[in-house]
Amino acid sequence: ANGCAGPSFTFTVTVNPSPTVSSVATATVCSGTAMNYDITSATAGATFSWSRAAVAGISNAAASNQSTDPITEILVNTTANPITVTYTITATANGCAGPSFTLTVTVNPTATISSAASKTICSNTSVAYTITSATAGTTYNWSRAAVVGISNVAATNQTTNPIAEVLVNITSSPITVTYTITPTANGCTGTVFNFTVVVNPVPTANAGPDVTICAGTGTLIGSANVAGNTYLWSPTTNLSSSTVSNPTATPLTTTTYTVTVTATAGGCTAVDAVLVTVNPRPTVNAGSDVSICNGTSTTLNAVGLGGTGTLSYFWSPSTGLSSTSIANPVASPTTIGANTYTVVITDINGCTNTDVVVVTVQALPNAGTNGTSTACKTDIASSTIDLSTRIGTFDPGGTWTAATFTTTNTGATTYTVPAAKLNASTGVFTYTGMPATTYVFTYTVTNAAGCSKSSTVTVTINTCCPPAICLPMSSTRN
Repeated sequence: ANGCAGPSFTFTVTVNPSPTVSSVATATVCSGTAMNYDITSATAGATFSWSRAAVAGISNAAASNQSTDPITEILVNTTANPITVTYTITATANGCAGPSFTLTVTVNPTATISSAASKTICSNTSVAYTITSATAGTTYNWSRAAVVGISNVAATNQTTNPIAEVLVNITSSPITVTYTITPTANGCTGTVFNFTVVVNPVPTANAGPDVTICAGTGTLIGSANVAGNTYLWSPTTNLSSSTVSNPTATPLTTTTYTVTVTATAGGCTAVDAVLVTVNPRPTVNAGSDVSICNGTSTTLNAVGLGGTGTLSYFWSPSTGLSSTSIANPVASPTTIGANTYTVVITDINGCTNTDVVVVTVQALPNAGTNGTSTACKTDIASSTIDLSTRIGTFDPGGTWTAATFTTTNTGATTYTVPAAKLNASTGVFTYTGMPATTYVFTYTVTNAAGCSKSSTVTVTINTCCPPAICLPMSSTRN
């Protein structure tokens, strides 16, 4: 001072560094987990102050003037998408505040499953369950325990999506199966989700064994009814019912019938089919009804057509038949009135058909019984024999005829009784002038049915008679 230099003076200035944050500027956390972000600085002894604004989609309230280190906030993302949260951090060291530092934290959502929590299926069908989540890129891990009544073994740590397991219920009651599904998105494990599947039993469909029948006949198909099931057959053509378990089928042609069985509880169905093969039936005509006279015969003429292979015949009843196993037996029934014969025709498939023919047996008229008479040749004029008295009781209206005769004088020469000697209506034989020989007379009567019967009277005329019998013929007729 005053022109005079004083001693040197040293002034020391300490220039503290401006502290900066040296830790990473970004972080990723899962919703609901602590951040554990450790703030660091190259400046020793630095302390930190941080703030975070409220962010839409993050349930946490804003935070300011926080000094905790590390930052251990548990951020909760209430959306299905990642949310970015920004922290502003200021480092202070030696009383000097450094520049603001921005930490960007991506908060990934907790993945949740949005698909249905339950499903009902029928046994032996695929679960066919597609797992979904509102969070993009979610993957899934699922497990299923073994369940009594379900034949499938347990499944663990499966990742297939959809779940396509075919579950088999081996009982007659519904069984519940639970799948445990864990979603994962952006490295974050989501909430465990239980998916329950009710596996309804499937009814048994039994349409019965394939069967062969003959046209025009029926057969039972299906099986016994099971309570709690309903039945529906198709086609319905020629079925006694389309809604019972075992209808009678009478198809005209070969037909496949399908039955759908539905369990009332659960609505599960099963299907089966049966083939009903229809073989053609032969046809048969036993012939026209016929009328015969008692003691005569007629040939029956059955004609069989169609069917398959060689046809066989069987007639019944066998009474009065020459054979029961040919097409045209001779019938000789003896029962007066209608006699019905039935013919059954059968082909190689056992298919049959039937027809009948009626053979009516007409009674014969009464021609009396065979008789004899003996007379002596005399000179008494107009000697006669009433032949009708020699045959007993008979039906009137018949005709008398005489057989040719021979005499001892003429040998083999035959003669005819003159018409004037025999009354064909009354049967009176006038033997006056006739040679002594044996004569045979026949009485034939025919009834309204056209049936005839005859009886004979053998008359012997002797040349000489012992005195005791050579009297007028009216007294000596035998």
